[in-house]
Amino acid sequence: MEEPAQHGSRRRSARRRAAAVGCAFALLGLVLAPTAGAATRWYVSLGSTLAGGSAPGHSFVVRAFQRLSVGDRDLQLRSIPGSRAGAAEAFLRANRGNVPLVTLEVGLVDVLPCAHGRRLDRRCLARALRRLDGNLAGVVARLRSAAGPRARFAGIVYYDPFIGANRGAASAAVRALDRHLRADYRRAGVIRVRLDHVLTGRRLCRMTGACRRRFDLRPNGLGHRAIADALLSAVGQLPPPPGPRAGQTGQFTTPCRYTHRAPDDPIVYPNEPGRSHSHDFFGNTSTNAGSTLDTLAASSTACRRAADRSAYWVPTLYVDGQPVTARGATIYYRDAGKDPAAVVSFPSGLRVIAGDSKATGPQSLDVVSWGCGSRSGIERQQSPPLCSGPTLRATIRFPDCWNGRNLDSADHKSHLAYALPRRGGGRACDPAHPIALPKLTINITYPVLGGPGVTLASGPAYTEHADFFNAWDPPTLDQLVVRCLVADVRCEGTA
Repeated sequence: MEEPAQHGSRRRSARRRAAAVGCAFALLGLVLAPTAGAATRWYVSLGSTLAGGSAPGHSFVVRAFQRLSVGDRDLQLRSIPGSRAGAAEAFLRANRGNVPLVTLEVGLVDVLPCAHGRRLDRRCLARALRRLDGNLAGVVARLRSAAGPRARFAGIVYYDPFIGANRGAASAAVRALDRHLRADYRRAGVIRVRLDHVLTGRRLCRMTGACRRRFDLRPNGLGHRAIADALLSAVGQLPPPPGPRAGQTGQFTTPCRYTHRAPDDPIVYPNEPGRSHSHDFFGNTSTNAGSTLDTLAASSTACRRAADRSAYWVPTLYVDGQPVTARGATIYYRDAGKDPAAVVSFPSGLRVIAGDSKATGPQSLDVVSWGCGSRSGIERQQSPPLCSGPTLRATIRFPDCWNGRNLDSADHKSHLAYALPRRGGGRACDPAHPIALPKLTINITYPVLGGPGVTLASGPAYTEHADFFNAWDPPTLDQLVVRCLVADVRCEGTA
């Protein structure tokens, strides 16, 4: 993309830049027809794809598709222009359940016309970014609803090819767009493909035409290969074809240390320090009454997985009136009998309580139980047993189906529900809570024998409950969910 002549009009400059962008980010326009008799699954590419440097068939979308189809011969590719979100929604709805992957590439053609040589029209840019922020979440929600819970959505975060003093306005526009895309994709639960980390520095010059005398922002063959690698790495293993499969194996864990004790509860009593009964906190080191997603995400964690900055807490446990500090907590994430291909990550900022702090009698063993460890031989019980050694364990199981709309609710529970047994085996979500989430289970071990002397800050032992405030790094959680739960694999360790 060359700068306009010195005496050319600004309007002509804008037209040239928009035309060049339209060429560089033109629609691939490729539709590969399925073979006769195949059970067709679709990889849908929505938006303007980065045009192939030598031939359209060499673009990163085609390269990614070719590699995915090696292990999934029923997979086909469909590319749809970004301006045709309605057509994309209709296509996804017509193929609901058979779309394992949707990639989104949006926004660039909206912000670059705001750059005129060295001058950036900031009002134009602000309008474009407001439209993006206002529209993207709704578009993704409609597409996700149309595609079904099996679909993985991945969004492109662009690289900045506009190096050099004469292209500072275009560079500023791209960087502003990337900031908004990262935030918008995170809120929408879309896997982010960070090209700004892939094509930068010397790699930018080696993999694109950005450093040539005749400027070309498009990636070359090496660039397309690198982008395809980044996409496939972010997405991980695609969900398998639909079927009556019940996940029984998929699991990963995050061990978390005890961090502190306080009469705070940022879910029930936000910004009211000291109002709650005493809680013991695990994971995020900063959790207090004023905690928000932003404060948790910016803080450190005592979980062994550094990407898990979530807050977990339970009422303080007492033995004969004396507080007991837990040895630690192990948090399990499982598919737990649901169709593993349907499981998606917790949305960022989700808040939920499992168990009943106001219970007047023993709770269901499917929600709260007590034991003495897996090797004790003592079955789970509704009351703390007397253990042979100081290894009392409390287990709290969270609901695992989401209504798809609310991050919290008035009772901090009803936006989620427990999956129900289904005929033929396994479990499934009800129509009011159709989104399958990981089954979160918290095991807390205390260095006491247990027995009838155990009480809680909330009351008798049967008032046990736990709180969860999700602050995972979204791409890391997405990868774990796909690699372990969707694939129905027991993932060991914390790597």
